[in-house]
Amino acid sequence: MGLLGIAASGAPTAAEVAGTLRGWGRAKSFILIDLYGGPAHQDIWDLKPDAPAEIRGEFKPISTPVSGLQVSEHIPRLAKIADQYTLIRSMTHTDHEHATGGYTTLTGVAHPRPGTILPPSPDDFPPMGSIISKLRPPLRPVPGYVTLGGTMFSAGGDVPGQTGGFAGQKFDPFDIKDDPSNPNFRVQELTLSEKFSTLRLDRRRSLLEQVEASAHLADRS
Repeated sequence: MGLLGIAASGAPTAAEVAGTLRGWGRAKSFILIDLYGGPAHQDIWDLKPDAPAEIRGEFKPISTPVSGLQVSEHIPRLAKIADQYTLIRSMTHTDHEHATGGYTTLTGVAHPRPGTILPPSPDDFPPMGSIISKLRPPLRPVPGYVTLGGTMFSAGGDVPGQTGGFAGQKFDPFDIKDDPSNPNFRVQELTLSEKFSTLRLDRRRSLLEQVEASAHLADRS
């Protein structure tokens, strides 16, 4: 309906706009900060000061450089740079359960069983990170989709919508569970165990090279 309205108004159509897009742009990364169970929107971004007391937020709104846009008094530094981000206040859903509600926000698709606590399924829609790593694979041998701080979970275990879903397990995120604010932080999956000597690692690499060389010769013959 929105596209029809644009076309009727004489503005560029979706096809015309698409024709002006070239490639993937120049962005090198995409960072999603998901405050799972974070502050309520009426206390941070949309205080609704003119609404009845039972609806509006309890904090005071403060002005920003954007005309007509106010945010919470508790985020003054974010208020100062409001001209550098966009607030989308029209997005909503009716799912009251964190698990399936989280699935909706991560995938953009409503869960088929809203209001329930269900584990991830291979039939789930993939999240944005999986989609990007599938459509735009990394050029170097590094993970295309990384989650930091561990996966989101509820009473039923991990929240659905965080894995590759029907796109496949190879588009699951590289999950870093350790806390990066810890002074002794290290990525366990990329750290050599203290019980594993560098000599043993070199021998394994040498063996791998021999196996790969033999496989290459077999392919040629």
